[in-house]
Amino acid sequence: MQKKPQQISYAVAKAAFGIYLVNELREACGKELPTETDVRKFLLKINPACTATELQTARQISRYCQTGKDYLREAREETLDKVAKLLNTPIRDFEAFREKINPLLKAFKYYSGYVDEAGEYLHNLEKSGDDEGKKKFYELFSCNGQTKVFLSMISYNFGEENKDLPAVSFGAESDRRTERVMLELFDSYGLPSPQYVPGDVFFDTPDKQSAQTNFIAIGLFGNRLTEWMNDNNLLANTLQVLPAEKCIALHGKKYYTDRENNVDYALFCKKTLPNKSTVLIIGGIEGYGTQRMGEYLEDSWRVVHELTAGHEDFTLLFETASQVTLVDKII
Repeated sequence: MQKKPQQISYAVAKAAFGIYLVNELREACGKELPTETDVRKFLLKINPACTATELQTARQISRYCQTGKDYLREAREETLDKVAKLLNTPIRDFEAFREKINPLLKAFKYYSGYVDEAGEYLHNLEKSGDDEGKKKFYELFSCNGQTKVFLSMISYNFGEENKDLPAVSFGAESDRRTERVMLELFDSYGLPSPQYVPGDVFFDTPDKQSAQTNFIAIGLFGNRLTEWMNDNNLLANTLQVLPAEKCIALHGKKYYTDRENNVDYALFCKKTLPNKSTVLIIGGIEGYGTQRMGEYLEDSWRVVHELTAGHEDFTLLFETASQVTLVDKII
């Protein structure tokens, strides 16, 4: 019987590509751990016209060589593609590399070592980092196994006007996507799944609960919890959510969507109420921003933790396009 082909997961393949890039860099620099300065010199050597922006990536590239840490695991595919082009490696992008490690192709035997290294790298991170990752996640979302956690979703009541529709209310798929991310993240760190806010109980009194409670609002305009925070002046002093103008204002500057270029803006906010309960807001001006914010947290919540560590309250504003970029923050 023919042996079943080996299946290589996306996570292992991405880590293997990162290790391939690291090995190419180490060989070129002649060092196991090239510094930021080493990488800058190398980038200028292969491309004297390297821009200042491109040289700024040297620090992150040097971090990838620290294969005892999670920099490679957390790297985005498109970022690794940019690194490959900057380093001018023989294989210039992840998709091309993934073809090379296809077990059904002859090329696999030349690249299988990277797959083995990636598997060991991810295994070691999982073994050593579970407790630390859990601690950081609990800090970011202000919760533990005993914290009550409730989700506040936007409900679109189209069915109240059109009786031919199969349901009275609907949730946008973009919001549902972010909801699923939250549920999966909580589950992955051994936390009970957040439940929906009982609308007839909590919406007027989130700050009056006797037990410490965590509220997560997914969506801005039309979300009753976000509106409650806005109406009670509980958002950051220089933040305004403006439904009438369909925009976000921060530090006096207004941010609007740009549908033509698929650009939205999204908030990730955390506010501790007087009774020590916590409200987190995850939402874009439009559904696209809410979904992209959720997807960003799925892959990069550790980056957000690093930005906000040590602070109970914060407001982060992101531009959500093909890339999610931090625009402004209040810590």
